[in-house]
Amino acid sequence: MKNSEFQNYILALLLFLFSACVPAEYKGSYRDGRTGATLELKGTSATFTSADGKSRKASKSPLKFKELLKAEEGIFMRESPVNKELLEIFWVRPDSRTLKEQESLVWFNAEVIHLRLRKDLRDKAQELTLLHSMSGQVTLDRTTELVQIGWAPSPSLYTMRRVQD
Repeated sequence: MKNSEFQNYILALLLFLFSACVPAEYKGSYRDGRTGATLELKGTSATFTSADGKSRKASKSPLKFKELLKAEEGIFMRESPVNKELLEIFWVRPDSRTLKEQESLVWFNAEVIHLRLRKDLRDKAQELTLLHSMSGQVTLDRTTELVQIGWAPSPSLYTMRRVQD
């Protein structure tokens, strides 16, 4: 990648992260054919309706580390530590009653919705894989600002296919 391409890439990524805008290639409505679960991605909001009909909506700026430390609900985004071509999106709904702290560590239980988006996509995404767990856990290290978000075995896995733009 040339230096100017890299700079444009970084600028685009920063604009996305700070504006909380869903990239145009991903905006639209998606449905899981097996369960009927739906996902709607708009410019600055998202709505997920699980197979049981329960809807979750997020429409604020991405969470910062300080907000996660307080077990605030919202969307946390980062570049995938495993594949730099992917942007990971964690939609976190904490159970603040489980918030615990010890030395530099903070952790809590949370409902977690996880998506991975390709950063180099040029055409509209036709399919997304969405993971949903009611038994997630968020662990934060104040010293290093390391964020770990995981879930119990057997989360719900949805193959969301585009139904509308």
